[in-house]
Amino acid sequence: ILPTDFPSLPMFWSVADMEMLKNTTAQSAAIDRRFNCWSYYCHLTKLFEDATKELKPSRLPVLLRKRENLTLSMFTWALCITMTRQNRIPVSSTKSANSRSNVTQELALIPVFDMCNHQPGIYTSAYNMKTETLDCEASRDYKAGEEYRIFYGARPDSDLLVYSGFVMPPGENEYNSFALNLTLPSKEEDPLYGIKKLLLSKCIHPSKKSLKLGKGPFYNEDIELALKFARISCLTKEEASEALKSSQIEFSTPFNSRNEEAAKKFLKERIDQIKVEKKVVMDDFKKKWGSQSGNGNDAYNMVLSLHEGEYDCLDVTLPETKTE
Repeated sequence: ILPTDFPSLPMFWSVADMEMLKNTTAQSAAIDRRFNCWSYYCHLTKLFEDATKELKPSRLPVLLRKRENLTLSMFTWALCITMTRQNRIPVSSTKSANSRSNVTQELALIPVFDMCNHQPGIYTSAYNMKTETLDCEASRDYKAGEEYRIFYGARPDSDLLVYSGFVMPPGENEYNSFALNLTLPSKEEDPLYGIKKLLLSKCIHPSKKSLKLGKGPFYNEDIELALKFARISCLTKEEASEALKSSQIEFSTPFNSRNEEAAKKFLKERIDQIKVEKKVVMDDFKKKWGSQSGNGNDAYNMVLSLHEGEYDCLDVTLPETKTE
């Protein structure tokens, strides 16, 4: 059983609905999906047109015998079917020279399983290579007639919206996050810029320009990295000199009580500033699009929930640390 349309997916939204995604984490991905869809469509239609010149129409599938049969809306629908329902399954397994198993995986549509909706939790389904079946278990007790649900994975609301067409109620998705840029004050603002940049490169890979922070344990590692960044950012001249002389200091633990207090204050102020900016974005969104709330516009309601979920994840609790 396949849906005939996808009104909740941004792939089918109007230009006005897409504009609502401005200043959300879903905006870029939603635009990319639509652009890629159009690019694939243009490429395929060109291939089909070339094929019709080289082959007799009778040798082509009925759908492709006429160019107008393959419309953009039809292609977009087919793409959304696969995008919202595809799952990776192993199709073969071979042994390498060192006796390690190499499993080849392919994307597949799995009837019935692809009708399961999402619920927070853990993975309870796995492909059984021996029986060639997908085995599903219950993650909790179910009552007779209750809908069986599965866990879609560690996905923030922005991904759920773009690829599945829904968002979780605010506060219920522990995988929502916000970006914290790893930007040190400039040379003009901080005479210790060069030293701090050097220390930072030793503790956090230079390619990492920002961190994803959130309320759930999924983001604990990046929160620890954020504390490293803050500890380095708040070094005094004497502390920076001490850190340079030591090869043991990695800033995974408090440098000293003064630095730790300053680092946590520094992080809190940055996060508070992001909250202020996000609140302004939410207020502007409601002011501009609030009239849509009473019109049964699903796009408005989902984007509003997306904003609220992204604001909720800003309430990050920094871990307790002890100084010697």
